[in-house]
Amino acid sequence: MTEDLLHSIPEQNSLEDLLKSDGENRARNKAVRARTADLLNRRLARTITMDEYLVTRKNLNEEAAECKRRAGLLALAICTLENTDRDNTSRANHQR
Repeated sequence: MTEDLLHSIPEQNSLEDLLKSDGENRARNKAVRARTADLLNRRLARTITMDEYLVTRKNLNEEAAECKRRAGLLALAICTLENTDRDNTSRANHQR
């Protein structure tokens, strides 16, 4: 199952690429949270209808869920890559 999850992340070349993607995902999640707060404030100020609020909130919740999903996948990919690198370094040291 873990292998299947990793395949849903675009090919990454290095730990640096994974960390960059993680940072981008965090920034996206932060923007979604800010848009959610703004949406709530607009609804409380009654500048949008309940229907507009519900539709937009649903979309924002889906975006937030996608950010959470990607964060988990990226964390798994980073750990896997770090462990692979560590194992390769250990094997190289033993062969000397």
